Amino acid sequence: MKPEIKENILSRLRAGPTLIHFEKKDGTIRAARATLNFDYIPEEAIPKGTGPVKTDEVQAFYDLDNVGWRSFRWDSIAIID
Repeated sequence: MKPEIKENILSRLRAGPTLIHFEKKDGTIRAARATLNFDYIPEEAIPKGTGPVKTDEVQAFYDLDNVGWRSFRWDSIAIID
């Protein structure tokens, strides 16, 4: 994925809820109402600074519908609304 597209998606996630569609490992397309903006994430779910190591291939996000942290692979993005 081009760096400018990736940065655009990250900006949208940081700004607020963004609908993303990505392909799961089983080949199905999953839609998620995602965010990285702490104003939309319950206080108890905000990261405390510890957790998995970040990679360039995978992006964590807070799923507002499933109420929890999930992730997608950058190469699996199908649609951003």
